[in-house]
Amino acid sequence: MSSRPTISAIIVNWNHGAYLESCLEALCAQQGPDLEVVVVDNASTDGSVQKLSRHASRARLLRMSENVGFSRAFNSGVKAAGGQYMLSLNPDVFVRPGFLSALVDAMEADPRIGSAAPKLLRADDPAVLDSTGLFVDRRRRTYDRGQGQMDAGQYDRMVEVFGACGAAAIYRRTMLDDVAIDGQFLDERFFAYYEDADLAWRAGLRGWRCVFVPTAV
Repeated sequence: MSSRPTISAIIVNWNHGAYLESCLEALCAQQGPDLEVVVVDNASTDGSVQKLSRHASRARLLRMSENVGFSRAFNSGVKAAGGQYMLSLNPDVFVRPGFLSALVDAMEADPRIGSAAPKLLRADDPAVLDSTGLFVDRRRRTYDRGQGQMDAGQYDRMVEVFGACGAAAIYRRTMLDDVAIDGQFLDERFFAYYEDADLAWRAGLRGWRCVFVPTAV
């Protein structure tokens, strides 16, 4: 048996077949932690499922009978997965080499780190930041740190942040179990958007930390 940390990547897909194969190729090329991939398809109509059939050896497919929303689909993926860490990854995200190892190394450094946020860059202009984790303003609204700014290295330091953007975020499985309510890791009343902020609130209230890992891109 392997003693390396195990990661389950949960990819919630809805009509993103144009990006899905590139997402899987970059993810499965990662070195380091043991990885399983679970794709939860929300009743796509763009041929996504047919494209996934070519990757059956690398990704397990869960098919929803209708579009149940991001939160419910993610929860279904987590319940079907067996990793110590759960990676939430949007199908239009392409990870660079070393992505998984950098995130897991940060998580393994402290058992109270419940989640970690990578550096997200815009695909149409990789010089522009999309997220370096979530922050909360005085109105208690959440935003992505650095979104829309040029990446000049101003965020290239590992720091604690409020939470991680659900487009690409890693969660400790024990943290998800700890904060779950009625068996829901993400609150399924959030059909799409802000479910990551809600999870960050609950995790923080339970004493879990989140760190930004700039070397995971």
